[in-house]
Amino acid sequence: MKKNLTTLKKEMKSGDNTVIAEKVGCSQEHVSRVLAGKQPSDTKTGRKIIDVAIKLIESREAIKPKQISDEEYQDWLISK
Repeated sequence: MKKNLTTLKKEMKSGDNTVIAEKVGCSQEHVSRVLAGKQPSDTKTGRKIIDVAIKLIESREAIKPKQISDEEYQDWLISK
């Protein structure tokens, strides 16, 4: 999945910088600067930060509950 820094920043949740910093082995400030575009993301650490951020967001999307319509819910209730 290819995401730009703006998209990544919008999809980040509170506490994600901490998780990313722990996984990459750098400071939260470094993570913030890379994701804000204030520090290059084409370094080894910068690429790791971006990769971990993408994986974190993808994992969150994978466990998101499926939204169903009212009609599907009613059909499910009837089937029980």
